[in-house]
Amino acid sequence: NDITDWQSNPLTQIYLRIAYGNGKFFSCLGNLRAYSSNGTTWTEISDINFSAIDVAFGNSRFVTVGNDPTTGNVKVYTSTDAINWTSRTSSILNSEIQNIAYGNFLFVATAVDNANGQIMTSPTGTTWTTRSVSTNRRLNGAAYGNGIWVIVCSDSVGATGGTTITSYDGITWTVQPTGFFNFAIEFANGIFTTGTHYSYDGINWSTTG
Repeated sequence: NDITDWQSNPLTQIYLRIAYGNGKFFSCLGNLRAYSSNGTTWTEISDINFSAIDVAFGNSRFVTVGNDPTTGNVKVYTSTDAINWTSRTSSILNSEIQNIAYGNFLFVATAVDNANGQIMTSPTGTTWTTRSVSTNRRLNGAAYGNGIWVIVCSDSVGATGGTTITSYDGITWTVQPTGFFNFAIEFANGIFTTGTHYSYDGINWSTTG
């Protein structure tokens, strides 16, 4: 219980993302998903109609995002129990979905379409709205903390320098030059961290170490 004593719990498949809520752990990758009430005993399911690359929990429900392996369209599913899932309509269609996060009563999902970053938001996970962002970066991880959303970006063709995308309300987004690229971001104990950089306000960054 103190995150220092870890035990291995073998699963038959490989999973990439995990979230916890409503008394359940849920993990996913592509058409594979698994859920657990205690984190040690898992139920695994393979479903060709299910596609997820990331999951977040908020507003009393799990929300997954992914791409249909046949059409490439963005797919969104929601569930309150991590077992029964409902397909939702995405406001972004033919884009490569990257990430979903929840904060300040809002789900934020990132995607890239022909090297152009895209963002869609939803307060419930059921109805989505595309938000305008002017960048040719690949939008990746998102996190919320200290009153601000921060999305980290990776390089794209013709892009130089580093960039993050920030928003105080999840509606209006601003491109922030940073000098570094990254794929993931987390917020904890009042600090944003990408593993290589950290920030208290989501705008001014320092190098870790």
